[in-house]
Amino acid sequence: MFRSGRWRWGITMGAVALMALTACGSGGSASGPVEADGGGPASVGQGPGTPNPSPLKERTTVTVLYSTAATSFMSVLIAKEMGEFEKENLDVELRTVPTTDGAVLVARGEADVQMAGFNASALNLLAQSSAPIKYVTSASVEEPPTAGLYVNNQYVKDGHVDPAAIRGQSLMFGPGGGGLGNPGALQWYTHATKNGIPLDAVTPAVLSSSTDGAIAMLNNRIAGGGLFTSAARLLDAQKDRFTMVEHNAAAAVYVANSEWLKDQPQVAAAFFRAVMRTNRTYLQGDYLENKNVLDIEAKLLGSTPENVVADGLARYSPDLDSSVPKGLFPSYQDLSRAAGVLSYGAPLPTDKAFDDTPVRDVLQGKY
Repeated sequence: MFRSGRWRWGITMGAVALMALTACGSGGSASGPVEADGGGPASVGQGPGTPNPSPLKERTTVTVLYSTAATSFMSVLIAKEMGEFEKENLDVELRTVPTTDGAVLVARGEADVQMAGFNASALNLLAQSSAPIKYVTSASVEEPPTAGLYVNNQYVKDGHVDPAAIRGQSLMFGPGGGGLGNPGALQWYTHATKNGIPLDAVTPAVLSSSTDGAIAMLNNRIAGGGLFTSAARLLDAQKDRFTMVEHNAAAAVYVANSEWLKDQPQVAAAFFRAVMRTNRTYLQGDYLENKNVLDIEAKLLGSTPENVVADGLARYSPDLDSSVPKGLFPSYQDLSRAAGVLSYGAPLPTDKAFDDTPVRDVLQGKY
């Protein structure tokens, strides 16, 4: 794990102020960058399994944060299970933390990478003059087909939410509340803006999980909600009662400590090389036909193989293409601004927020 030098910044997120956070210490960079044994352009070929491993000369730990086991985060979780990080001489330490806490921990150098949805905590950090974090690329390209914003049919007309009928009703934007500040609110924001519905036409419902949201909808306690995996499947099976009005965007991204990216480029390349190899080897096409992958994903999700198959396939980029999150980035800024949770004024340029250098290094066979 890379630990940064000393920083101070102030973050405003709603009524919560994260002020004057400091971090110091020594770590991976103290003895200089860690080097790889080889690789080069020949290691990046075509087809499954490429690029080839190029193990670091020194055993190195990379600390990765995530909020919960989810299909969007499967690349890293399966890479660890399949020994792909081991091939790069990496120890990947996985820790579960709340999404907004994770961005702060990565910024402080207490972790190297976070897998998370776009959120205001990260956006406000990116707006700092010397941004302590950067988005790197997408964690997944597309969520399973059942994941999305479901609404009770009494509030739906011709496949879209009826502006008059929905007014005053409650929607769960995503697990854990947070109103429009919840990363899952993008589906409501997208649907409402393109159908001329005021964002405040509905009241945010606070529920702790997708399953709780699905149960609340089935019991007519709320009008709709953004749901994932098995919870979404409960609603998808009742099309006579509910309509998925928006498919969930694949908005999970890799967030990395800026100094780690700059000072440990070979370690960053080794990490993303293992992720890319995992995507190409295990997560293309109908990857759930591979019983080993299916069983591992079911175990990681706390589900059954039958339910994982029923949930459907997510889609993972074989080249860790960053175009999907870059395309969504302006919309998330607009959403967060509408929620009143940004501490900065003018929108951030996409190229200030993203640094996909380690992915390009892998594709070019630099290390």
